[in-house]
Amino acid sequence: MNQASFTLWQAIEQLAQQAPLTKAKIEQTLGSPLQLDKQDEHRARWVGGDVALLDNVRIAQIGFTVLSKEQASGQGTVGLFLSGACIGREELQARYGELQLVSAPRGRSLHESSVWESTRPWGQLRFAFKQNNPECLHSVSLVTAAPALPDEI
Repeated sequence: MNQASFTLWQAIEQLAQQAPLTKAKIEQTLGSPLQLDKQDEHRARWVGGDVALLDNVRIAQIGFTVLSKEQASGQGTVGLFLSGACIGREELQARYGELQLVSAPRGRSLHESSVWESTRPWGQLRFAFKQNNPECLHSVSLVTAAPALPDEI
C-alpha cells in the first residue's frame, strides 16, 4: 500500500487541475501504477490502487476509463473507491456546495448507489453512496475530457 501525504480533497483538486486526465497523470498524482484491465475499440480501462491518504481515508481501488470519441466525445472518468473514515453528504455539501442527485437505487440490489453530482469548470465531480451503507461515501468520480484512444493515453 502506498502512503500519500495528502487528503482526499487535495487528491481531487490535484487531479482536477490536470484535466484532461491521462493514465500517467493519475499515476503520478496518486503514486499508484495503473494496469490495463480491458481495452476494445470503444474504451480502455486501467485499474490500480491501495493508497492510504491522510485523515484515515484509503483509496482501495482506482479505476480509469476512457471512452472513444464516438462513444462519448473522448470522455475520461477516474473513479476512486474508498474505505476507512466515513465521509457524509453534509461534509461534501459544505465543501462543494449544493449537489444534484443524478442517480438513485431502483431496489434491485443492496449494492446500487445514490450518485450526487457537482458541475465544475473542468467537468463533473460525482459522489456515490451505496444503498447498503447510505451514510458513508463509497466512491468519487471525476469525469473530464480525455485524449483519444489509445495512442495519447
